[in-house]
Amino acid sequence: MAISEERKTYISLLATGGIFDNLSSEESDAFTEDDCDRPYREFFASVTDPEELHVFASFYNWDGGDHDLLQVLHHPLCDLGTALLIYWRSQPGFYLEYRNFEEVGPAFEDGWHLLRKIEGMVAAGSFRTSTQPFDPANDEGEDLRPNPEEIRRHGQDIPPAMYRAVKPKS
Repeated sequence: MAISEERKTYISLLATGGIFDNLSSEESDAFTEDDCDRPYREFFASVTDPEELHVFASFYNWDGGDHDLLQVLHHPLCDLGTALLIYWRSQPGFYLEYRNFEEVGPAFEDGWHLLRKIEGMVAAGSFRTSTQPFDPANDEGEDLRPNPEEIRRHGQDIPPAMYRAVKPKS
């Protein structure tokens, strides 16, 4: 089921944080943490189509941390293509220089854990559908895969299952 353009616009505004852009300074000052979290809770509770989660992940403002991305990944309608989109936009090639968690350092711990979580979920077959298109070799025209030199230099690679592309539904 395709989602409406209006719904896509709402989801993209929510994912970027733009949903709060039109608040007056008085409204913004009066906002509580619960007020900020409520639209996200309502969104995740109302999702009825994997495409909604894919749109959210596609537009996600990475400055918001990984809490909302984990909600996407753990949602029962999360699709393999969406999980791979989150994985590759998390820049797994950057982490190839770290052999283990102890080398990562506090600034990158959340990213390390997010990547390992997705790798485990993909390996376990946790995603029931694969209808949302994503290709790490062509994400909006960009190849997100590490180049062979990076792989040779660090002596390790990303798990093969993560390189797969999810083709658009026909």
